[in-house]
Parts: sequence; C-alpha cells; structure tokens
Amino acid sequence: MHVKTPKKTRSSSAGGTASARGNIYHKKVAAWWLTRVLTQNTTIGPAFGLSAGVLPIRVFGQTEDPVDDVRVEFSDESRFFLQCKRSVSLSQNPTSEFGKAWSQFCEQIKRAKDSGYPVRCVLCYEEPNSALAKLHEVFQRARQDSNWTRLTGCTNTQLEKSAATTLSRLHAKLLAKDSSLPTLRDLLLAVHFHRLEGGDASDSQVQSTEATQNGILSDLRHTALAVKTLDALCEELITTRGLGFDIASIRLRLRKAGVHLKDIPETRS
Repeated sequence: MHVKTPKKTRSSSAGGTASARGNIYHKKVAAWWLTRVLTQNTTIGPAFGLSAGVLPIRVFGQTEDPVDDVRVEFSDESRFFLQCKRSVSLSQNPTSEFGKAWSQFCEQIKRAKDSGYPVRCVLCYEEPNSALAKLHEVFQRARQDSNWTRLTGCTNTQLEKSAATTLSRLHAKLLAKDSSLPTLRDLLLAVHFHRLEGGDASDSQVQSTEATQNGILSDLRHTALAVKTLDALCEELITTRGLGFDIASIRLRLRKAGVHLKDIPETRS
C-alpha cells in the first residue's frame, strides 16, 4: 500500500532549511560588525548618521531588546539594534516578516525615546530587494528635507512611490492599534536598510580574513589561526544570549589562541 508523505513533513524540512540559512546570515552580520570593532573602523558610524570619528566598541548577540539579533554600541554611547533577514519582502501586513520587524523597530525607538543616546535600528538583508533599495533612497531624501508631510512626497519614481505607500499604510495600521508608537517621521530618522552584499555578504570566515589582513597581525603566518578564533567568537555571539565582545576581549581571545596583534589605538575619553 502506498502511503503519501504528510505535507507537514516537507514544510518542516523547508522551515529547517530556511532557519539554518537565517542562522548563517546572522553569523555573517555578526562577523561584519565584530571585525569592525577589532579594526576600530571610523567610517561606519557616519554612514549611519553618527558624528565623524565615532567608533564601534562593543557587539552583543541575542539580546533582550525588542530588536534582538545584534546590538552594537559606539564610543559616543550610540546604539545600533540590528534585525537580520536573509530575505524579506516589503509588506503592509503587520503579521508579515517585514511587518514584524517594523513593529519591533517601533518598540525599540519608543523605548529609547528618553534614553539620551542616539539610536539606530537597522534591517540587514542579503538577497537583492528593489523595494527596500528604493525605500532606502526615499529615506535619505526625506532626512534632508525637514518640511515633508507625506513620505510619498519624497519620491521621484513610481517604484519609490509604491514602496513609500506600502510602508506608510503599514505604519498607519500599527498606529491604529497603538497610538503611543513613534511617528513615521521619528522612525525615518532612526531606521536604516543595509544590504550586506558582495564582499560584505561573504561568509564569516572571509570577514575574519579581511580583518586580519587589515594590518593588525604582527605575523601573517597566524592568519589561519586568527580566522578560526574570530569565527568561533561569531558562533558564540549568535548562540549565547546576552554575550558581548569589546576590542579588549577580542584581543584577549586572540592572544590566548597564540595570535599576536599590532597595537591599535584604543578609544580615548
């Protein structure tokens, strides 16, 4: 007798594969930021609207924040809250993956309203997404025009208008349920869409290799060991709730593994 395979088995398998891919991407994002802490990168802060010279100094994974994938702390007390989505579609449905992420951004910014430090919520994604790319352009334009009243007024093309309309409708639905949420204008100042592509989206070991080749190794023969050690740190970061690494703890782990680094100017108060 022929017995059909239950559909839920196939769905479970597909879900497991999607989850595994999501974890791999989460690790890539963690590696991207961990290496920027190690190399004391001074350009990434201004790219997200922070002051020149601000340094990423600490990375946390699996936090208790509303946006809980990765938290990055900077030398000026700014905080980035990252949501990692390998693939996501722009949607006005609050129960969609994008809708849930946007809702988390709303809660994060609402919580940080009286914190006193700059906050950024970043949706990191890997697969090409024209709608998010267009929305990124609209956001940049709107940040430079304080007089806008409707987000669609900051669009130049039909694709941009469609993306802005979808987001505006989503936010209106969320506000209808909770009027205490931040306004779309408040969110626009804090939310960024960041596609890690090309070299950025390469696997975590490539990220680690790029970091070690950035002039921080005293002996290049230690490159493979450094990469292995940094990769292990990334794995710990995304699997251990509340774990964080700053430059001192990263350097200590490398030193204990037998990797010697050149001196890097530390953050000065």
